[in-house]
Amino acid sequence: MLFRERGGQRLEPRRFRADRLCFALQATGRGWHLRMSPVAELSLELALELAAHLQDPIAVALDDARHERRLVRATVPLADVRDELARLRAPLARLGGVGVTMASGREVLRLTELLEIEIEAPTDRWRYLLAAQGAVEVARVESRVWHPPARPWRPHADVRDAVDAAASRLGLQLAAAVADPVFGATPDAP
Repeated sequence: MLFRERGGQRLEPRRFRADRLCFALQATGRGWHLRMSPVAELSLELALELAAHLQDPIAVALDDARHERRLVRATVPLADVRDELARLRAPLARLGGVGVTMASGREVLRLTELLEIEIEAPTDRWRYLLAAQGAVEVARVESRVWHPPARPWRPHADVRDAVDAAASRLGLQLAAAVADPVFGATPDAP
């Protein structure tokens, strides 16, 4: 069966979103919370670029929601984490379900399982870094790239293999076996 285009309209290569890169910034009791929800590929590229602004070394956690595990390490060279994030781009953009948390001092950069970017920081310096890249501050960002699944994430072999390879190269361990470097306690601790 051939598919015809209606009225000569074509889908834009922007992947169904506006060209504008938007972020929302909110003051909290502990500092600032920034949230972005760009398209999947752009979200991964942007997380990779923003990670360069963290201080080296960093704490890192991979939250594999598809296989219900958290892999962590307290100190990892920033360059190594950025290399692994670059390797994870293809499976994550295609399948989602894995979050990456990078923490340096009091700043935390998260790429969520839904491929959104969240930043928690004591200052609003990220506002100026994003504005310098052409991002626009808005009161509320557009809807999520991925919608939360109605049931738990389904396991996927490509995601498992990619996360296992990244964890091996970075020397990450299951969070239940070590203290969680991002939150300072094991997941079972009160």
